[in-house]
Amino acid sequence: MVLFNDFGAVFCAIKSLNSTIDPGRIHRSLPENCPSLQLNPKRMSFLQKGSKSYSIFYLKCPRCHEGEMFETGSWSFKKSFDMLERCPKCDLNYYPEPGYYYGSMFISYIWTGWFCLLFMGVFFWGLGFSQNTAWALLIAFMIINFVYIFRISRLMWININVRYDAHAIEKQNQPK
Repeated sequence: MVLFNDFGAVFCAIKSLNSTIDPGRIHRSLPENCPSLQLNPKRMSFLQKGSKSYSIFYLKCPRCHEGEMFETGSWSFKKSFDMLERCPKCDLNYYPEPGYYYGSMFISYIWTGWFCLLFMGVFFWGLGFSQNTAWALLIAFMIINFVYIFRISRLMWININVRYDAHAIEKQNQPK
């Protein structure tokens, strides 16, 4: 899988693709023809520490990727919506302003809507389940996972504004 470091590399690669027909030659010639096209192993790791997806799916602090954001586990129905005020590791304020997570409702709504359409399409048309069975399965799935969807939406929202800092905990522990 090739990941591009910038948009210039994408245009350079498209130009190379249009200039020749042999796919093997294109693949071998891309790095020489496009100096901005580089393989970056760090960016290729989807769920490793340092990526936004790590923070989102493991429910970790977006700055240090070590502190928890919620008091209980992923699918816990006890204290489902209770977030910590601050990161226990790097002291990031999880509530920077009143109403901060209002936008996460829209993220949750969009993800849930598209998921429901896809789920019904797969189970009703793809697998041939009856409409009532597909609806029942969808409702059961959503009841079980609504807490996780809520939490992931909040983490997506805060990850828009907070960047990963590998030295956040060290900076927090330094004497002032």
